[in-house]
Amino acid sequence: MEEVTLISLAEEQLTKAVQAEPNEPSHLVRLAQFLAEEKKRVEDAKKLLQQALTMRQDDSDTLTAFALFLEQFLGDHDGAEQMYLRAVRVAPQDAEVLYNFAVFLEEKKKDRSQADDYYQRALEVSPDDEELNAKYADFLEKKMKNKRLAEKYRLTARGVRAAKPQQEDKRGGEMNLHTLALASHEHLVLRCSTCISRVCLQSNRSARERHRHH
Repeated sequence: MEEVTLISLAEEQLTKAVQAEPNEPSHLVRLAQFLAEEKKRVEDAKKLLQQALTMRQDDSDTLTAFALFLEQFLGDHDGAEQMYLRAVRVAPQDAEVLYNFAVFLEEKKKDRSQADDYYQRALEVSPDDEELNAKYADFLEKKMKNKRLAEKYRLTARGVRAAKPQQEDKRGGEMNLHTLALASHEHLVLRCSTCISRVCLQSNRSARERHRHH
């Protein structure tokens, strides 16, 4: 199936999800992500994210998605920081929120001390996350010049990877259009140059970190 067809199909199905459950902010966030990443419709995406935030002002996922959008598509680092701080206040034990803020502090604000603090807070919540340990190891080695401590976290990441069971894809049968659209969107996101979603630790959104370096 051609990429243009996949994009159209994904947009159609994501729009139908919003229409079916108009009061579910997560559908609006996914459609906003798609529009910003694939269609370059940044203003439309912003309106959807604002709508989602109006529905659920204290939702850490929506706040984080909005922060990433402001950071990556509008270059509004001050606005993004405020959204991250709101997300941290709402969900101080959410490793994904803490991780995303840590990366923002490291890469955009160039605040190594604060970034280090939030990486550590994320690891306290999710100490066995492979990607988080690997990312923190890179941060320690490249930014903090602490190779010995970096190796400790790198070894932890390798250990987690080695302990993971080999999982076979047991999904049989034909995918329906909704599943195909979502799968198509995942494929498209993997090769996009920028992505609104950085990482969701230990979940089916774990490809986020990979997108940023594609």
